[in-house]
Amino acid sequence: MQSNKSQGFTLVELLTVIAIIGILVALLLPAVQSAREVARRLECANHLKQIGLAILQYEQMEEAYPASDSIVRPSQCLGSGCRGTPVWVILLPYLENQNLYDTFDRTVLSGWSAPSHEESNYPAAKTQISVYQCPSATWSHTNRRDYFGVRGGKTVASSTVPGGGTGRAAQDGLMIINRWLPAAYLTDGASQTLAVGESVHAERYGLVPGNNTSSGSPVGWYFGGDCLKPCGFRRMSLRRSSRMTRWPINSNLVPIAHSETDEVPFSSEHPGGAQFVFVDGHVSMLAETINLTVYQSLSTVADGDDVDAATFN
Repeated sequence: MQSNKSQGFTLVELLTVIAIIGILVALLLPAVQSAREVARRLECANHLKQIGLAILQYEQMEEAYPASDSIVRPSQCLGSGCRGTPVWVILLPYLENQNLYDTFDRTVLSGWSAPSHEESNYPAAKTQISVYQCPSATWSHTNRRDYFGVRGGKTVASSTVPGGGTGRAAQDGLMIINRWLPAAYLTDGASQTLAVGESVHAERYGLVPGNNTSSGSPVGWYFGGDCLKPCGFRRMSLRRSSRMTRWPINSNLVPIAHSETDEVPFSSEHPGGAQFVFVDGHVSMLAETINLTVYQSLSTVADGDDVDAATFN
C-alpha cells in the first residue's frame, strides 16, 4: 500500500542546504569582487594609456611636452597671484573632447579664482570626463579627476624655502608651471620617466564639500596650479595639476595641513599600489613597497640614474 506522507525536506536537511549555500556564497564572493577589481583596474590603465597617447600627440604637434599649467603674464595674474590653463584642459582636443575645449573660456582662469566660479565656465566645469576618472575610486563627485601629472620629487626645496607655505616644492619632473620640455631634455629616457599617475588622496583645496578642511576632497578635473608673481620656483603650488613622489605610494597625509598640501602623494584604491603612464606611453602598476629612491628616480627627467626595470616593483 502506497503512503500519502509528504516527501519534503526535514528541518535538519533544510538547514544543511542553507549552510552549504552560505559557504558557497562566502567562497565565491571574494572571487567575484576580485574579478570586478581586475576589470576596473584594466579600465583605469586604459584611461592612463589614452592620456599618455594624448601627451605624445601634443609633443608631436608642439615639439615639447605640455606644462602642468600655462599662465599668460600679466593678463592671468590678479593681485599677487597667477593662475592659467591646466594641462587637463589643454589635452581635451587630443582626447576627442574638442567641443568641450572650444566652450571653455581660458581667458578667465586668472588670479585665485577657480573656473567653476566663473559664469562662462560653469557648464564646462560641471561636465564629467570619464577618461580622467578611475572606476575603482569611490568618490561620489562626478566632475572630479583622479589623475595627476608627475612633477618629480627626488630633489625638493630645503625646509627653509617651502613651496609658498603649502609644502615642499619639486621641479625635477615632467610637468611644471610654464615649462614646456623638448624631448631632448628627457635624458633619463622616455621609458624610465613617469608622466601621469593616479591619486585618490584628498586635496585640502578641492571640491565642495570638503574644500579648505583638514579632511579635504577630490579636485575638479579643471583645477590647476598657481604661483605668486613673477611665477618663480620659490612660490609654485602645483598640487592640483601635478603631484610629486616625496612620500611613498598610498601614504596618508590626512588630516591635511595647509603647509603640506603640495606634498600629497600618488595613491589608488587598487590593492597594493598605483598605476602610472610613462612618457613613452606604456602603463605600469607600481607597488606601494617600491624602493623610494627608485620611485623618485622614475619621477625625474634628467637625474642621470639608469633604473633597472626589474626594480620597479
